[in-house]
Amino acid sequence: MELLHYYIGIALWYVLAPSHLLIILLTVGVLLLWFKRPLGLTLVSGVTFCFFVIAFSPIEHWLLAPLEQRIKPPRSLTHIDSIIVLGGGQRVLQSKQYPYSGLGQHTGRVISAIDLAKKLNVPVIFVGGSKQVDGQWYAEAESIKLIARLANFSPDKLIINSRSNDTYDNAQITKSMTTQLQFNHSLLITSAGHMPRALGVFTKQKITVTPYPVEYQLTNHGQWFSAFSLTRKLYLIEYASHEWLGLLKYYILGMSDSFFPEKIEENPENLPEVHYH
Repeated sequence: MELLHYYIGIALWYVLAPSHLLIILLTVGVLLLWFKRPLGLTLVSGVTFCFFVIAFSPIEHWLLAPLEQRIKPPRSLTHIDSIIVLGGGQRVLQSKQYPYSGLGQHTGRVISAIDLAKKLNVPVIFVGGSKQVDGQWYAEAESIKLIARLANFSPDKLIINSRSNDTYDNAQITKSMTTQLQFNHSLLITSAGHMPRALGVFTKQKITVTPYPVEYQLTNHGQWFSAFSLTRKLYLIEYASHEWLGLLKYYILGMSDSFFPEKIEENPENLPEVHYH
């Protein structure tokens, strides 16, 4: 069942990803125009209008900002006995083929985990996946191994699991590991836009975590006619869309107790401001 929802999700996302969906609709529209069907003009005009809206409006900000601003970084780090960092975006084949490559678009997760682990003197749990290319398996964990080595972080404090397929797997695997290792309160590090979904499934698994979002993609204010390229805008729109659909899927399937999870602070006004540089 778990693998089924994973593969169904991949198949649906291939069709529903905004860039894919627009190309599919444009292709269908052109084919219908070729056969002189009126619907073809409607589809081509609609897709063209969508591209203009994406190019000139801050639609990426409207979609992504609520996700990134939902959960704030903690102002105080107390009672932390471990750090959980989620893999994602590592290009596992390049990491083997080329030096300092393949570290991925979410490298900030790994860098922040290593940096905070050194400051707090706690171990890091890296939960990621692996891929098979040409009959050989490559693990996302190669990125954190490299960064840990460059940062002189003790390998004895690096705990790695490479069997995860998605965020739900991350939570299940982490639950088993933290129970076995008797960790009671972990710092959960992932990208800000991904944090609501991650916190939802980790809370559902009853793992005590303090969320620490990193890798914010947006500035504070969305702008009309921004300098972002169309490809950058499409990337941010797809990133946000993927998270919103993931939140919906996890809530419907009972993997999270809330559609849009949030962090509940206990007496936040009494927490001092703490800055880590």
